[in-house]
Amino acid sequence: MARVHGKDITSINIDNASGTPADFKAETISLDFSASAETHDTTTIGDSFREFTSGLKGGDDVSHTFMYNNTSTTGIWPVYTGRLGISGTLDFTDGTRTVSMETIVTKLSMPIAVGDMIKCTATHKINGAITFS
Repeated sequence: MARVHGKDITSINIDNASGTPADFKAETISLDFSASAETHDTTTIGDSFREFTSGLKGGDDVSHTFMYNNTSTTGIWPVYTGRLGISGTLDFTDGTRTVSMETIVTKLSMPIAVGDMIKCTATHKINGAITFS
């Protein structure tokens, strides 16, 4: 088993509003990804233990924290402002394994503080299936 450090992620691609992927690994501080599946309680009277059945998967939020970069149309901030409310692909890889999904950017935040670099956060809503390869 090979352990992978966060610094070893080789790319974090985000589609712009036109659907063209751009690698924003260099601006990324963190990416908080999770995938979940719902369960439904099917316990009935007389059962001694709880029972569940699986439900729908997905619909999770992905949080992407990054350094502010306002370069014309290719910086991460202009790409994200163009993607707000629009579906596109988000994928990341360590060079061996890739996770890919369609997302809708639902929120952008830009806290500004005197004496600190501007660090922004984009929230993605996973829209459909996640591909693990």
